[in-house]
Amino acid sequence: MSHAGDTDPTIRAKYINSAFHQQNRLLPEIFAQDRVSALMFYAEQQAITADNFDAEYLTPAMAANATGCMAFLLDWSNKNRKQKKDEWSLDESGEDAQI
Repeated sequence: MSHAGDTDPTIRAKYINSAFHQQNRLLPEIFAQDRVSALMFYAEQQAITADNFDAEYLTPAMAANATGCMAFLLDWSNKNRKQKKDEWSLDESGEDAQI
């Protein structure tokens, strides 16, 4: 039985690269099937950003009525908003932000 951690790093990098290049084709399928685990991959790879959150992720998830994906995305957004707020608070106090 093979585990993700056992995958050859070169093969893993090729799969990740392929997933990024096919993102526009894969995301509609991910939302249609409400596959939170697949969406988590993009979050873990830091592909979801504040700039692309609404247009590329939340709006299509809502259109597909992907309730699991929407819940994940809203949770992701709340966590990132809180993290940014904490960073801003540290910056304003003159201390370096710790991540």
